[in-house]
Amino acid sequence: IWINCFADCKCFLISLNVSILTLAIPVIILLLNRQPLVYRWLAICLSFSFLTEMVAKPLRSFGISPNYATGTYALFCVLCLSIFFYHTIQWKSLKNVLIIINVLYVVFAIFNFLEIQKSNPNSYSQIIRSLIILTLSILFFYKLLRDLPTLQVQKEPLFWIVSGFFFSYAGKLVIYSFSHYLIHILG
Repeated sequence: IWINCFADCKCFLISLNVSILTLAIPVIILLLNRQPLVYRWLAICLSFSFLTEMVAKPLRSFGISPNYATGTYALFCVLCLSIFFYHTIQWKSLKNVLIIINVLYVVFAIFNFLEIQKSNPNSYSQIIRSLIILTLSILFFYKLLRDLPTLQVQKEPLFWIVSGFFFSYAGKLVIYSFSHYLIHILG
């Protein structure tokens, strides 16, 4: 009985993932065609995250570590989000700084993935990624308060999107800062 229940649950999850993918592709295409450049980059970042999750699930079911998919996501996530924040903040002087930060981040993330943490969760790369996204979020808030495009910032969609990034990556920073210690020292 439990085997049939597990198989039915697994089939349900597979069909749920396929239906989400079927729904997500047209929505992303619509976002790419009708929205400003900032929202297109946001759609690209979200679709990249979604596709990474879809690759990690079969890896896990075949007994392969899903950290390979998340390692790939860790490499390119900062690049996508940096481009998103560059178009959101719209400061020309930010371009060269973001290029340098992204190159240094990718070099460190590759080194961390190949030499330091290998197939373990790459918490060191994720700590740096969180710090980069938090810094870019704070820069956006600074620009928003300095320029104040509207008197009611709660009606600005980018305010809520960047607030979501800020709180999400603030929580991730705390989690990833202690994860290596908790897993390897206390574990």
